Amino acid sequence: MYRFAQIRSRAILAASLSVALAAVAFHVGSTSPARADVPVSGDAPGDEAPTDSSTVAEWEAWAEALEIEANTTDWAADSAARGCELVSIDIRHTTVPESEGAPDGLTVPIVERTEDCTAPATLSQQDAPQSRTDSSLSTAASACASTSGPGRICLSRSGSYVTSSFTYYGSSSPNGFIRIYKRSSSSGCGTGSTLATGSHYTYSYGETHSVSAYAGYGNYSASFWRKLSWGHTNWGTVCDTL
Repeated sequence: MYRFAQIRSRAILAASLSVALAAVAFHVGSTSPARADVPVSGDAPGDEAPTDSSTVAEWEAWAEALEIEANTTDWAADSAARGCELVSIDIRHTTVPESEGAPDGLTVPIVERTEDCTAPATLSQQDAPQSRTDSSLSTAASACASTSGPGRICLSRSGSYVTSSFTYYGSSSPNGFIRIYKRSSSSGCGTGSTLATGSHYTYSYGETHSVSAYAGYGNYSASFWRKLSWGHTNWGTVCDTL
């Protein structure tokens, strides 16, 4: 049985979004309850986010659409499309920075999953970082890269959300977290401005954790940061255009 946190329900404000292609940099906030029976209504947020010239009503309508999408998406099917079985799920929230023009305290969902990816993957993936351009946000594009550990880190898209997952294949019990970045260019493969940060987990062989956050169409990367006694070290990075 999947574990859902209950989210606070807000009424959708009837306002059309005046938008530009943008990705909002998020900082992980507190856990909020989630409700699985939220009805689908309003326009899907797609790859568009409000800007600093948008109204409070437009920001709230956009955030509500993301809330609905997070709670009506079949995350088990999304896991299966990446060759995994969903074990548990937690919907948390991040606060959209006021520097982006958002009203004070506006939050949007971050979805974290524990998955079993030990079965052969059903989605073709490569072991080297790759870049791809696709105008359809519904396309389940995916890129993977081998990491230290050894491990495997991947990037994919589901609707308005970009997902990064990390699977550990070693014999120890490393602790670490996934971080997703927004990149300004598709050239090379490195980090950028932080989009979302997952929780710390201690991994055993074959264990997979993933984090999904809102992201407009663009260039992204994700890294797995292993905890050390004096900080963290980057075990590996994957990049893609999603």
